[in-house]
Amino acid sequence: MTVATETDTGTLARWVTFNSVGLVGVGVQLVSLVALMEWIGLHYLVSIGIAVETAIVHNFIWHECWTWRDRSLRHVRDR
Repeated sequence: MTVATETDTGTLARWVTFNSVGLVGVGVQLVSLVALMEWIGLHYLVSIGIAVETAIVHNFIWHECWTWRDRSLRHVRDR
C-alpha cells in the first residue's frame, strides 16, 4: 500500500484546477460563438475566430490567477 505524499496531492490538485479552467473555457467559447452568431449576426468564420481568442484570453487569465498562482514572476516580461 502506498501513501499519497504532499507532492502527489499537489500534482492532482493542479491537474484538477488546470482541467477545470479548460472546461470553463469551452463554455466561454461556445457562449461567445452563439452570442456573436445569433445575437449580433456576425459571419460564422469571424465569430469562431473571436470566440476562440476569447477562450484563450479567459484561460490565460485564470491559469495565471488560479492554476499557477504559486509560481510568482518578478517581471511582466517573464510571462
